[in-house]
Amino acid sequence: MPAISLNILEPASDTGYFGSPAVTLRGAVIETPKELENVILYYRWYSSINIEARLDHYAINETALTDPGTPFSALLGVGSHIITFAVSDRPGQTAAEMEAMRHGGVTGGFAGDARCVIHVFKAKIIAPVENSILHKNNETLIAEAPLIWGRVKPGTDPVQFEMNAEYDKVDRLKYRWEFVPIGLSDGRQTVNFIPAKNEYIFEEYVLDQNSKLMVIRYTGPLPDNLNGDYQMILHVEDRENKLGGHQATITNCSVI
Repeated sequence: MPAISLNILEPASDTGYFGSPAVTLRGAVIETPKELENVILYYRWYSSINIEARLDHYAINETALTDPGTPFSALLGVGSHIITFAVSDRPGQTAAEMEAMRHGGVTGGFAGDARCVIHVFKAKIIAPVENSILHKNNETLIAEAPLIWGRVKPGTDPVQFEMNAEYDKVDRLKYRWEFVPIGLSDGRQTVNFIPAKNEYIFEEYVLDQNSKLMVIRYTGPLPDNLNGDYQMILHVEDRENKLGGHQATITNCSVI
């Protein structure tokens, strides 16, 4: 089976995206073996965090592309994504078609010269809500998290999650909770609170009857020097302080 050499033109590895952006993916064939010049080839994009993935359909693009240079725009969820670009001579992705594949190729991934890892920074506060009273001795903070931040802990029923060590190797996201004093000028300072990653619990959160998402939840003490009314800002930003970040705000909460 001759290999087909590919290249990822977009996105560039270690690019940051903020909010809920459309990410443009575009590839190229470096070299097609001569014996495949008249064979129809099908091109697909994959992400390690694909919220739409399902049995027999794991690619980001619903329909395979027949031109590798066709720009494909995708909305990707929060987190650090390992991107791969693949080609095959099969139009579908079922196990039977993958077994029948005779020609193909892949590029991208986590390591090597073809590495393609991108980072989507998106802040979404689930709790607290506006005008909440927070108790600094024991409070809960909840934010949307990458789909694979954690993984199912083996042998748990009901299901429990544990930190995903494989995702942690690529993860560039840091969660910083900033408390900015509001009201009278009384000498209070802005306070930043950054729980350690292992202080969070990863879990499924039901928003309503029709939707749910994966979140991280911190439950425990807040910084002792918090007292009074604050604007609370969640910053989801780069651990390496190179790519920037995204933020969400609660305009008023009280800490007692």
